[in-house]
Amino acid sequence: MADSSTKRWPVIQDILKREGIARQHLNSFDEFLERGLQSIINEVGQIDIENAEYPYKIQLGKVKLQQPRMMELDGSI
Repeated sequence: MADSSTKRWPVIQDILKREGIARQHLNSFDEFLERGLQSIINEVGQIDIENAEYPYKIQLGKVKLQQPRMMELDGSI
């Protein structure tokens, strides 16, 4: 076990030197946003909400990511 982990260090060091320490995390996050999030939404499909008066269903569809924005209480952006 120690032998195989020793062999990995030069590869890891090379990747860190070329791409930086945060690049792997950024790549993983980008991959999640591009494929993983939609995959989860597809798997869930819909959310059923049951209350005393009316049952509700929230149908989930295509994920669309946009620039963040903030809306005030009066509706202005």
